[in-house]
Parts: sequence; structure tokens; C-alpha cells
Amino acid sequence: MLTTETSRVQAIGLLVQQGELLGLPRAKLLEVAGVEEAQLADPDGRVPISSYWNLWRFIANEVPDPDLGLKLGQRFEVLDAGIVGYTMLHSATLRGALERLARYAKIFTQRADISLEPVGNQWRLTQHRPPLYRDLRQVADSRMAAILSVCRQITRREVAPTLALLPYARPADVRAHRKLYQADLRFDEPTWRMHFRASDMELPLAAADETLAGYLDEVAALRLDELPKDESFTERVRRVAWTHLSEGQPIVARVAAELAVSGRTLQRRLREEGHSFAEVVETLRREKAEALLQDKNLAIYEVGYLLGYSDATAFYRAFRRWYGKSPREYRQLSSS
Repeated sequence: MLTTETSRVQAIGLLVQQGELLGLPRAKLLEVAGVEEAQLADPDGRVPISSYWNLWRFIANEVPDPDLGLKLGQRFEVLDAGIVGYTMLHSATLRGALERLARYAKIFTQRADISLEPVGNQWRLTQHRPPLYRDLRQVADSRMAAILSVCRQITRREVAPTLALLPYARPADVRAHRKLYQADLRFDEPTWRMHFRASDMELPLAAADETLAGYLDEVAALRLDELPKDESFTERVRRVAWTHLSEGQPIVARVAAELAVSGRTLQRRLREEGHSFAEVVETLRREKAEALLQDKNLAIYEVGYLLGYSDATAFYRAFRRWYGKSPREYRQLSSS
């Protein structure tokens, strides 16, 4: 049984506010997100992560600005992140704040997957992107813009990375990127990433209070522990396999290595839960195919590519085996 990933309801509230500023009706925004007005008043409320993504997709379709994520992310305030923002605000240095972000970001949204690590004389912050939403770059763009905006707020300095890496084709117009990052830009990279100078990472924060930050750490750790946990080993295999699916049939050894087990142990633990690796991949493809076909911006051959099929014919055969109809027929029926 899959555990439903969640996001703070405040994330929905913030996005609804941004949608209203863009001229979209509040009632429609709430309807798309599947939340009621009263839910937004609950500071501890959580909603399925799909609510957040559905709302973003709607806004992006209504306001077709490729730089929308960059623009909205810069409006983000550190305390908009709740307890995560407070732990960052009261850290001693920028590095401490970003380490806390990497540690607690899942409190804000369980889809957040951020890492911070030293690379030579710099620090590298990576936002690992869920492949399912590769067509909607604005969400991750907004997060990167928000992170950089927060860095500047809490240091009160115009902190700029030395390098920004982005996993999409270079747009014809990169003025918004240059204005935000003030750094060298690289496109067509594997994921979103920023490199920071070591000296910037040691910048003191204006509201530093490590005693308070330590207390907030305890609160944040409790909130993190309260999040739904995926206890199934099968689900862990699914998650890793999905990140490699577009590369073709996931390899047991590679998935096992990422889970820090041997290939034999991976197979054994799957058998103990009543599954095989081949079955997990097949089920994953079938479920993701249904979800991806809902996105009309993706051509059917692109759906097949995302699922690891080398040609459209193989995907068509598999889909017909699963659902008794072609992907095109399924898409037409689901939209009628």
C-alpha cells in the first residue's frame, strides 16, 4: 500500500494567493486544489502532494509564462516555510541555514529532496527533481528562486551562486535567469543545482540565535517524525527504480547500490514481501503510464520514453496488454 505524500496546507494557501495576484479566481483555485477555505486556517494541516501539483499545473496553463516559477519564487518569505523557515532564520551562518533546509524541507512538502555537500572549495546545493513532473519546470524553478531569495533575506546580502545548473533546454530568453542567479548558467543538466562560495556559506545571519535554533530543531525533528513513513522495502525500490526508468529497464545492481544492499539481498527482500523486481518495474510502468497520459502536453511517444521504452511500438503493445486499448484510445476516453 502506497503512503500518500503530503504538503503543508499553507503551501496551497501561498499558491492560491499568488494565483489571485495573477488574476485567477480564488474559488476556482481552491476547487482545482481540492481544498476548502477553512482548511487553510489550520497551521498544522496537510494535504496530498497532488493538490499542490494540480494547482501549479492549472496556474501554469492559465498564465503561460515560462519564467513564472522564477518570478513567483522570488516573492517567497523565509517565514512562509513555517518551522523550517524559523530554523533557518535563527541559524548562525548561511551554511547552517541551508543544512537545516536540507534536513527539514520535507516538513514543508514531502516531495522536497535537497542535499548540501562540499565540492572542492565550494558548496553544492542540489534539488533532486521527481521525473514525473519533468514537463512542469516552473515548480522546481520556483523552489530554487525561493531558496536563493531566502539566502538573501537572512544574510541581508546579495548572495549569488557561482554556477546554476538547470535540467532543461536553454530558453531563447534567459534574462530572468541572469537577473535571479547572477551566475554562470548551464542548461540540459541532470537536475537543478547551485554552487556557492565557501566564504558566502560562512556569512553570519542577522537574526542568529543558536539557543533558539536548537530548540526549534527539536520541534522540527518531531514534525519530521510525524510525517507518513514508507515502511515497505518494495516502495523504496519503486522510488529508486522510477528515477532511472527513462534510461531504460532499471538494472537490479544499480537500484540495489542506491539502497545500500546487494542485488541478491534486494531480490530476497522483495520476495519476502511477495514481489519480484520485474513485477515491481512492470507495475510501476503501468501506474505511471495512466498518470502521464493525463498530461495533454506530453506526446504519447514521450510518455513511452519516460517509462523507459526505446520505441513507441513497444509501449503501445505493453499498454494494450495492461488496459485492453491503445494509449491514444485511453487518452480520448479519459478526456471525454
